[in-house]
Amino acid sequence: NQTFGIHVAGDIAYVAARISGLRIVSVATPSSPSEVGSYDTPGQAYDVCIIHDTIAVVADGTKDLIFLDVSDSAAPESILVFSCPGIPKGVWYDGYLFVGDGPAGVGIMDVSDPAQPESLAWFNTSGQPYSGVRSNNLLYVADGPSGLRILDISNPNSPAEIGYLDSYGNANAIALITSSKYVLADGDDGIYHMGSTVGIEEYDSKGAMNTFFTLFPNPFKDNTSIQLSSRICARVQIVVYNVLGARVKEITNQIYNPGTYEFSWDATDDLGRSVSPGVYFMEVQKENTKQTRKVVFVH
Repeated sequence: NQTFGIHVAGDIAYVAARISGLRIVSVATPSSPSEVGSYDTPGQAYDVCIIHDTIAVVADGTKDLIFLDVSDSAAPESILVFSCPGIPKGVWYDGYLFVGDGPAGVGIMDVSDPAQPESLAWFNTSGQPYSGVRSNNLLYVADGPSGLRILDISNPNSPAEIGYLDSYGNANAIALITSSKYVLADGDDGIYHMGSTVGIEEYDSKGAMNTFFTLFPNPFKDNTSIQLSSRICARVQIVVYNVLGARVKEITNQIYNPGTYEFSWDATDDLGRSVSPGVYFMEVQKENTKQTRKVVFVH
């Protein structure tokens, strides 16, 4: 059947296989994997993670998380079923159990006692969260059509969104490379490499690098910063447009040597007048390559 999620722990791969439930596969011999156990979940298994070494948590697609004792891989046993407010299709663990719960957003749970999981908060993102990674007090969420959402979870009972990247595809997976670099899989739009130093490197679906830049903060109140990198000597033009497509401000239009550059926009037009709060579009063109990002100015 279809494989949607997988978690590898030691020599065992736990596979969420939709209508085929959870499949447990030995990968002790990578060239010859073999199924050693399974559990037919009542819904459709979309994702799985392991907590406390021997507990598998399955996002089962309908409304439920299925907690299974997998200490005996050949005979998994159900511990409990936890009903979510949405449709869980993603689950991951890093200190807390995080749930990608479809239209209900991201759930945060305390599973220190897996027999009695406690719901701490459910944050309603604007998309369909599939996966995420935690870095200290920040949670980076692949939110489907709404791109990357960044949540402050310093208080897990009250998460708050502090930033986002409005990608063009369907953000369905994110992975941590180092403490400051991430990879976002964005469906047909390819892969975004994110880092705190050079911003975002964007690759198309065939792996070819395009121009790359990032906006932060976004939304913003006073100024937003545009970080842009170029590997070649090229003319770079950055222009802000309003939602009607009318030009608001040209930030730069000149030739730059290879390197990383930072620009800013202070929510003014070409005449220095303050613009109204709302949605704008930042267009960056490097030679024959052009990309646009949505940016939101708020009071």
